[in-house]
Amino acid sequence: MRKVCVFIIFTALFVFSVSCITDEDNGDNGNTGNSGDTGDSGDSGNTGELSGKMCGPNLTREEWESEEWKNGDADGDGIPNWYECPECPCRDTSGNGIPDYLDTDSDGDGIPDYEECPPLNYDTCEPLQWEGMECINNEAHGIPDDYPYCVPPFDPETGCRDTNGDGIPDYLNLDSDSDGISDADERNGRHGYVTCPYLADTDGDGSDDLAEIAYGSDPTDPDSTIPPGIFYVVLPYNAHFEVNRVLTFSTRVEAIDILIVFDDSGSMGPYINNLKQEAKTKIIDAIANQFSDNPNFAAYGLVMYGWENPYEVYQHITFDSDLVANGIDRLRGNQGDEMAIPALYLSATGEEFIATLKNCLPPAFGGCDQTWLAPAQYNVQRETCEGQLGSVGGACFRQKSMPIYIHISDEAFMDCISFTHEPPTWTSCMWDFGAKEIDRVMAVNAMNGIGAKFIGIDSSFRDNSNDPANACKDDYEFFAKMTGSVDGSGNTFNSVVKYSNGTGMSDEITDAILDLITFIDMDVTTGKMSDEFCAETNVAEFVKSSRTISADPPEGIASQDETTFYSVTQGTDVTFDVTFYNDFCQNLTTSWAEYKALVTVLGNGSYLSSRLVHVIVPETLQK
Repeated sequence: MRKVCVFIIFTALFVFSVSCITDEDNGDNGNTGNSGDTGDSGDSGNTGELSGKMCGPNLTREEWESEEWKNGDADGDGIPNWYECPECPCRDTSGNGIPDYLDTDSDGDGIPDYEECPPLNYDTCEPLQWEGMECINNEAHGIPDDYPYCVPPFDPETGCRDTNGDGIPDYLNLDSDSDGISDADERNGRHGYVTCPYLADTDGDGSDDLAEIAYGSDPTDPDSTIPPGIFYVVLPYNAHFEVNRVLTFSTRVEAIDILIVFDDSGSMGPYINNLKQEAKTKIIDAIANQFSDNPNFAAYGLVMYGWENPYEVYQHITFDSDLVANGIDRLRGNQGDEMAIPALYLSATGEEFIATLKNCLPPAFGGCDQTWLAPAQYNVQRETCEGQLGSVGGACFRQKSMPIYIHISDEAFMDCISFTHEPPTWTSCMWDFGAKEIDRVMAVNAMNGIGAKFIGIDSSFRDNSNDPANACKDDYEFFAKMTGSVDGSGNTFNSVVKYSNGTGMSDEITDAILDLITFIDMDVTTGKMSDEFCAETNVAEFVKSSRTISADPPEGIASQDETTFYSVTQGTDVTFDVTFYNDFCQNLTTSWAEYKALVTVLGNGSYLSSRLVHVIVPETLQK
């Protein structure tokens, strides 16, 4: 038996009605597989059922399909029925139980449909805001003539105006211009100003109405506006559009954080006092003097590493150089070995780290269970940086700074092996079973993750002579080059101590830092940061992407692609087109909310400068 199934899809209500009839018996569907008695619906199992279906109050499908009804205007608002009810059943936009074709305010915003989509013969005035379009007589409807809102009349070809282009005509849209203020609030001046519901920027001064209200300027006065250099974006939740701002940034370094990383092992002991004194005078004091005219430009910190105490932050980043000097005085140069690589990693990440390292001798001397040198025990807690100057990494670097590591040692870096039951003879360090292993690639990635730079000072000598041993050279070159700490010719800023007694630290360390922050070429792109959250998401996520536009002067860069300026000379101004969108922050309050985010520029990953953007999230409009 062949069956014919007719599906009627009620789009607005998402209700599906299915009627199945058979060729042999149009009237009696009670024999369709003993499906039970469907009541008295057997005689309606024909096309008559469709024509009798109700599309609205007392509106049958048959009437709805008639040309007379389609061309009529049941609610007298000047919008024909066919436009207000294109599908059966008829939609009810405001959810008030009255279908749009009978509702004179279909979106329930308090503005009649005939004002948001006026009929062709409606009272008009001279076009003011929109040239060539008819507009409503404002005075007759309580709107001052100073703030005219012009609305084109209904057009049989294009229908009612859709100001914001979201596919919803204005008379069905609670915020026709997508400026974050409902049409009703713009009309009644709820936020202190009567503004145009169909112009996001009523006074045409370049700033959206809600942005001006949030800032404190007058959205109806073009002479009262948001000053240049202050940036606002209005981001409704899940809007149909993105917002773009053109932002120009300086590539000059705004601040530096100097972290001295000091080897405290026994090999440093004979001359550590001289090294400590030179670190105070030729690093801390010299840098402080160099930037004395900008006391907050440079800050300092100190990390120690060894074996018995494999890692400790002796001083978090601070402006007080005396505190760092006091930390240096704690160094003893008496530990059994030195673990440089984990110290670099932990100071950059601030991670919790619990692990054990063993020094393995030949079996005759006890193997990995020898008692000559006890295992190195890491018991590092996660760094919270509570009460510190900064909040980045284990050293608590400032967010808006370029971290610069100055590493002082006389030994090559140890690369520890993974746990094995049969380690090679004379294994300097082996990770215990199950321990997280930190290697030099991880350390480099962690440093690059915070935009850190590296300068090494090698204090190794041969046989107590003044002949440098260059024990650290290869490691220093590796870390300097992998962190982009090189000049325009590709040379690193690493140096050696002049004398084997620990004196003669280069007087050019300060010059090297100046070169590092002034003359190195950088690849510049954008980043983002914020301390604020919405819906458990950092509001920096409002920043979605950026596109390079131009550099000033043009010769300040070698080239550019969609996202990056290459080989930028420091001091060159770079301009990006930055895209914002709100796909996570829904404002369910009764007023707009304001958040702050920084769009940053990064040179080889290091922070250079930023622009503060005020993000306004309008209240979510409820029907």
